[in-house]
Amino acid sequence: MSRFILLDDDSLVHMMWKLEAKKANAKIECFTNKEELEDFLLSQDWKDAYIYLDSDLGDGVKGEELASKLHQLGYQNLFLTTGHDPDDFKDLKFLKGILDKTPPKFDHN
Repeated sequence: MSRFILLDDDSLVHMMWKLEAKKANAKIECFTNKEELEDFLLSQDWKDAYIYLDSDLGDGVKGEELASKLHQLGYQNLFLTTGHDPDDFKDLKFLKGILDKTPPKFDHN
């Protein structure tokens, strides 16, 4: 079973993603700040997880910068979720995709 991680500072986005994950019988962990996510990843072997990062995490924290750091640590399934134009991030080759806030299909195998 694929595992999913969402980092977003909006609790309504968390609720929506958790509901869709439950419908798909998928395992998802949701975090509101990068410190929580980093602590989790240090304690778990989730390198194969599909990680979705909000671009604007508040306090000047950018999801794309965290994605770059995670990529350097060996994480490959990195996605940015944002309301911004995807073209703003087209040069970030380490991202597998730039998505809106709609939950994914949770059907990765």
